[in-house]
Amino acid sequence: MKTLFKKFLSLMLVLCLAAGLFACDSSGKKKDLQKYSCNIWDSFDTVITVMAFCESEEEFRKIESASGELFREYNQLFDIYNDYEGIANIKTINDNAGVAPVKVSEDIIRLIYLGKNLYEETDGNVNIAFGSVLKIWHDAREAAEADPDKAYVPDADMLREAAKHCNIDDVVVDEAAGTVYLADPEMSLDVGSIAKGYATERVATRLLSDHNYVFLISAGSSSIMAYGSKPDGSSWTTAVETDPDMDLINISGYSITTS
Repeated sequence: MKTLFKKFLSLMLVLCLAAGLFACDSSGKKKDLQKYSCNIWDSFDTVITVMAFCESEEEFRKIESASGELFREYNQLFDIYNDYEGIANIKTINDNAGVAPVKVSEDIIRLIYLGKNLYEETDGNVNIAFGSVLKIWHDAREAAEADPDKAYVPDADMLREAAKHCNIDDVVVDEAAGTVYLADPEMSLDVGSIAKGYATERVATRLLSDHNYVFLISAGSSSIMAYGSKPDGSSWTTAVETDPDMDLINISGYSITTS
């Protein structure tokens, strides 16, 4: 059941071990690298920033193009609100709850396995099957944004009833068939807690497979991943707010996700 998830973690570990070698060419001589950055505006309802050290702007534009293309692809796959022609996404799975299994991409299956593992590791505090409850809060938030005078807190009984349809075991994955089925017709998936982090790691994997890039990806500041050391040998640095302080953390070869 967890084969794809284990393969994914193994791949990321190998890439992490290789990350420290990226500022040199095959002879061990340091490259003349310049820092470039770009913003991706049309994915995951946030601003995604990509920074990298490259030998030329032309080289960086390849990173920008590949990153933007992949983030847009994952945004469509993990969308719970919109349909896209020719794409079976998370919304497609939700629309078929209690009806039929949905054949999906390998990335969706990997994401769901990740969600199931995180559910176990956090004693249920991370639950991608919590969509029926989150939808009620989403509707309340949208109503408040549309008219603040009509803002309201969802009814507690309604929330308790929705919470009866959040059993992670009702998310049935058939890895051999490549399908996902929600056994409870009243349940729905909401992958907002893990989708950006997963997409960021997959984009990083693509950049590392294309070239030995030194880069940092900040997906809306809540999901940050960095690889390699800067040309001067220093690590990438990010800030994490720990009320009331702000801690600086050096990162290279792994990611930080906050909520």
